Amino acid sequence: MLEPVDLASVKSVERFISRILTRYGRRLTVLVNNAASVKDEKTITGDGLEMTFQVNVWVYFRLMQALLPTLARNRPASVVNVASGTAYIALRNNLFDLDDIQFESRKYYSWDAYMQSKAAELMLSWKASRLWQGGVAINAVHPGILGVCGDDSAVSGLTTEAQSPEYMPGRCDTDPFHAAQRPIWLAVQAPLLNVSGSWWYMEPYTHKSVQYPLIWTNVSIQDQLWSYCDSVLAPKR
Repeated sequence: MLEPVDLASVKSVERFISRILTRYGRRLTVLVNNAASVKDEKTITGDGLEMTFQVNVWVYFRLMQALLPTLARNRPASVVNVASGTAYIALRNNLFDLDDIQFESRKYYSWDAYMQSKAAELMLSWKASRLWQGGVAINAVHPGILGVCGDDSAVSGLTTEAQSPEYMPGRCDTDPFHAAQRPIWLAVQAPLLNVSGSWWYMEPYTHKSVQYPLIWTNVSIQDQLWSYCDSVLAPKR
């Protein structure tokens, strides 16, 4: 059964959480977060946050925060956060700025905001896996990049320093079927393999799942990001 939700609206997300817990709480065992907003112009949501941050980062945080206790009660359970290999570019170009995560001081570039958000998704994954050790398998996956093969406009929004497609693992490798299989495989297998706090992709030719080495592993920054996400919309819930 489909449950519609507007990820750019806190009220809609909170209503969605309430419906999920009411209707499926006793049998909820999997959460797959998958959001990838990219806005050409800086956009502020009705909740007063920069769109890419709210949709790609805050929603991941809020759904984990709200649903992990239920998932833990129903374990074995799994969380899969769909991230992106562009987090490597964010690392190489130092694009994550916790002091200006919503581009209030920096000049806004759509792909900078996107890549920063994908780095943040990894950090939230590693933080959550530490909080729920032994309870829920929490991992991240890069699903591949769809629909941009032969189209360099997909990276045209990057700042000059970040236009490095070779740092985008699995670029132009993925059809929709296999992209969908990656988070499904990880959600099912991670609890059985007792794997948590890891990052995966599917090798494009053999379709075998392979682990990436972890990046964005600074625990202090993870903790600060988690606290920031917890506080930034607290008065509006």
